Amino acid sequence: MFKKWCPRRVWDFGLVYEGENLSKLSRGRDVRTGMEEITGQTTDISYWLDFEFYDTVWVLNRTSMKMDTVDDERLPAKWLGVLHHVGSDLSYWLLLGSGKIVSRTSVQHVT
Repeated sequence: MFKKWCPRRVWDFGLVYEGENLSKLSRGRDVRTGMEEITGQTTDISYWLDFEFYDTVWVLNRTSMKMDTVDDERLPAKWLGVLHHVGSDLSYWLLLGSGKIVSRTSVQHVT
């Protein structure tokens, strides 16, 4: 968190991110994760592959209810983590430039 210069306000998101990643990795001589040992199911890491903690991303701010992407405004934001059990799949926590923490699904990499 020091390497990415993220503010202390979002450190709890960083700790959750690291904890989620470590719980999905196999360590030691076993080739299975702890959750896989308990449940017997392979853990799904697809949520965590797209972005790293505090990456700069674009979030689409829909100005109208039309599905036309020409009218959509792209706002810069910082990626804070995966939002579980709320909304649709691949929902993320984001820190907007205004300092608000929001959840969105329309997130893109900054290229």
